[in-house]
Amino acid sequence: MSITTPCRPAVLRQKQVGGSAKRMDELDFLKAVFILLMVAFHLVYIGNKYPYAKAVVYTFHMPGFLLISGYLANTQKTARKFLRGMGRLLLPYLIMEGAYIILAAFLPIREHIDSLTVGTFLQHLWLKPLGPYWYLHTLVICSVMYFAIMRLPLLANWMKWTIVLFAYGALAFGLHLISFTHACYFAGGIAIRFLHKDFISFFRLGLWGFIPFTALLFWPDQLHSGTFVGVLIVYCVICGLLGLYPYFKTNGRLLFIGRNTLVILLFSPVFTLLVKPLVPFLAFDPTGMLFLVIAVSLAVGGSLVIARVMEKTHTAVCLFGQSKILH
Repeated sequence: MSITTPCRPAVLRQKQVGGSAKRMDELDFLKAVFILLMVAFHLVYIGNKYPYAKAVVYTFHMPGFLLISGYLANTQKTARKFLRGMGRLLLPYLIMEGAYIILAAFLPIREHIDSLTVGTFLQHLWLKPLGPYWYLHTLVICSVMYFAIMRLPLLANWMKWTIVLFAYGALAFGLHLISFTHACYFAGGIAIRFLHKDFISFFRLGLWGFIPFTALLFWPDQLHSGTFVGVLIVYCVICGLLGLYPYFKTNGRLLFIGRNTLVILLFSPVFTLLVKPLVPFLAFDPTGMLFLVIAVSLAVGGSLVIARVMEKTHTAVCLFGQSKILH
């Protein structure tokens, strides 16, 4: 299951605004790269060893996911189907985020909670998620608001998009439920769809995108997705990665990872914690690359194995509301 689609994991090619469409392997490729980078730099050892690289990756990898999510958001389904899809994101979010919050009170992690109370638990669960699960929190909120506003009658799409943007601003600055920067990337994906642009043709620089991307790295103080430089970096990286896609399009394993980003997002934190004891045993490698390869392989492979076991034991329905979760 992908983390970019509320109800179906398919990667879609546009047919109509807000509707369903045809699968694009290019987006699976993008999602595979983004999720691998997410896992890599959630490893504390790697993040501390390469802080500049971490800052660069954090500038574009989750904004890239949000752009794709906004582009693929389908508002043409019935309210019942849409809410069922949201439930399949909300339930695993609540379970995994809840478990993560509790563990944060006992384990020496970066987001350690000194004193866990019911109020603290609920605050992190509903308002300020810990770990990578904030993405699902943002995705559900942005999707629900977008779906509701698209049901308004007698308004042009550009007016609805404007209302969506104002609504995201209210949720961010008034209720502090989401990051406005993150919501804007989701809205940016919607805008690409509203303009009747194919996602791939919108990012048309290809491999040339890596040239301005490299130049933009000379402004390290601007390495944030909310800056103008950050927006340009997101655009250039997506262009460059799409330029690389033809060289990887026959890599079935990579595309498989891209189709199953949800389970990796959900379960990889378990493995990023478990691999920490490997650091002293692999200290003979000063670059940390051996640890990186082993840890990412275990996190991604382990997440997929958990998902497969849940399918085989018919327990997937308890967490995801459906029996099949790998695609």
